[in-house]
Amino acid sequence: MPHKKVVREGVAGTDKKMDLIVTISPGKNGVEVEVEGKDVEFFGEDIKRVVLETLKGMGVENAKVKVLEKTPLDFTIRARVRAAALRAMGVEE
Repeated sequence: MPHKKVVREGVAGTDKKMDLIVTISPGKNGVEVEVEGKDVEFFGEDIKRVVLETLKGMGVENAKVKVLEKTPLDFTIRARVRAAALRAMGVEE
């Protein structure tokens, strides 16, 4: 897959239970992921892994990602990351 460039901030998600808010902005040094939330101690590394896998699959190599988690499931993480990334790349929905 060709590399995709993040050109602006993209946000997706809600602060409801079992959801998350993903904010993706331009980065320069690979993909940097910061996870915050009440269960980050237990699920932070798993959330980070799903975020990184999703962005890699989309061809994103440089981005800053901030995740505010409310105990989401993997499919929700993938959907929110994809939506935020498309917005950050300037793709029309």
